[in-house]
This record gives sequence, C-alpha cells and structure tokens, in this order.
Amino acid sequence: MKLISVVLAAACLALAGAARAGSITDHLKCYKVKDSHTKESRGASLATSTMGFENEAGCTVKLPAKLLCNHVQKNHVQPPPPNMAFGQNLVDSYLCYALKCPKRTFDHMVMDQFASRTVTLKGTRYLCSPASISQPM
Repeated sequence: MKLISVVLAAACLALAGAARAGSITDHLKCYKVKDSHTKESRGASLATSTMGFENEAGCTVKLPAKLLCNHVQKNHVQPPPPNMAFGQNLVDSYLCYALKCPKRTFDHMVMDQFASRTVTLKGTRYLCSPASISQPM
C-alpha cells in the first residue's frame, strides 16, 4: 500500500496542470504485480525536462516490475476537493520498476486538486515505463 501511495503521489505531481472543463483520464490507478521476468539490474542515467528537477546518473533499475499503473477517470470525491486542476489526458499504461539513484533530498512547491503545499523529495523509488496491455487471460 505504501508503494502505491508513493507512485500515486508522484503521478499527482506530474499531472497537475491548468484547469479545463470535462472529464479526462488524467489519474493513474496502480496495481501491485507479480512479474514473471527474471531478476536482474540495469544501470541508467535519467534526464528530465521538468523545471527544478535535475538529471541523475548512476541509477540502477531492478527488474522484474513491481507495479502496473493504468489511466483512469476519477469522479465523485467526497468531500469535493477545493481545487479542480486537470492534467493531460493519459493514454498509456505503465510498468514500474524499483529504482535506486544516489541519495539527495530537495523541496518543491506543488499544487494538485487537494491543496498547494511543500513536499520534500527524499529519493527515487520507481521508474515507470509505458506498457502495452492485452486483454485479461
């Protein structure tokens, strides 16, 4: 549950944007998965285009995947959140892998539909990669 909370919080940070009317699939619902991929690690450097975030080298991606996140439309939150910020309409699903990068912490001001506040990023946890999903077996 803690893993899913971290990914959902990250998704809210990434998806918060200018308000616009209409219902869109701008949220991610994540499932814990049992992945048949063999255990292995791969080195990676991560580049970002998001202001205030830095590129990171020396990261390790650990397979198999830990989560599968699918785009959803969220409705009927009670009590209704004070801000109705919408992100982009998502079309991809994602497989998320454990990720370790050199430790660092930094603060960011964030705003989503629930509030504006400061969050402290304490380190990386997951790398989520777009995935194609077939019909259930």
